[in-house]
Amino acid sequence: MTAGSLWSCVFLLLFSSIRSLWAAEISCKSEDGDPVDWFLLYKLPKYIRKESPRTGLEYMYMDSLTQAWQLSKFLINMTQSALGQTLNQLYEAYISKNDSTAYVIYNDDVPHSKHYSWKQGHTKGFLFLDKSQGFWGIHSIPLFPPFPEEGYGYPPTGKQNAQMAICITFRYNQFAEIDKQLLCYNPNIYSCSIPDIFHPDLPNVQKLCVGSALPLIPWHHLSKLQSAQGENFLH
Repeated sequence: MTAGSLWSCVFLLLFSSIRSLWAAEISCKSEDGDPVDWFLLYKLPKYIRKESPRTGLEYMYMDSLTQAWQLSKFLINMTQSALGQTLNQLYEAYISKNDSTAYVIYNDDVPHSKHYSWKQGHTKGFLFLDKSQGFWGIHSIPLFPPFPEEGYGYPPTGKQNAQMAICITFRYNQFAEIDKQLLCYNPNIYSCSIPDIFHPDLPNVQKLCVGSALPLIPWHHLSKLQSAQGENFLH
C-alpha cells in the first residue's frame, strides 16, 4: 500500500467515525432518518379538486442539507416523515425510561382535551435533549404531538388548514438560553421529564414541568441562539 492510499484510508475511517458519532446524537432528523441541523416544513391545506385533490396530509419540506423546498414523498402522519423521524427519538427514550435525557411537550390545545388554555402562552412545541445536545421543535398544529405513551401520530383536526413547523438542533450549552425563553412563553406543558441532572441548567423548565412557582416573567426576551452546526437564530 502506498503512502497516499494509507492516508486515504485513515481519512475515510476518521470521516466515518465522525459521521457515526453525529448520527448517534439527538438531533432533528430528515426523512431518510439522517441528522440535520434544522428543517422546515409547510403542511398543505386540504382541498378537493378533481385535477389535484389534497388530503390535508401532504407537506413541503426543506432542511439544512437540501436548502430548497420540495414536496415530501411521505405524508405528515407517517413515522417516516421528518416530524415522525424526529419525535420517535423522544418516544423511544420515554419507553426505555432513559434518565439521561430530558423532554418537554407543550401546546395551548392539548390532545384529547376539550379545554383550551387561556392562561398560558399561545404556543406549541417540544424539546428533547441530553447533556450533549438536543432539538427544539416549534409548530402551529393543535392537539399535537401525541403523548409519548401513544407513539407518533397526527390529529385529523390538523388536516383542513395549512400548518408550519421548524426543528433546530442545538448543543447542550444553548438550552440555558432556551430555558429563559420558555419562561417568557409560559407554555402549557402536558408531558415532560426533567431528571435531576438537568435542574441546575434548566431551572425554569423544571418549574414549568412540575407546576411550581415561577420567578418574575419578563415582558419580552430576545434570544440569540446558535445551532449545532453554527447557524444563528433570533427568537
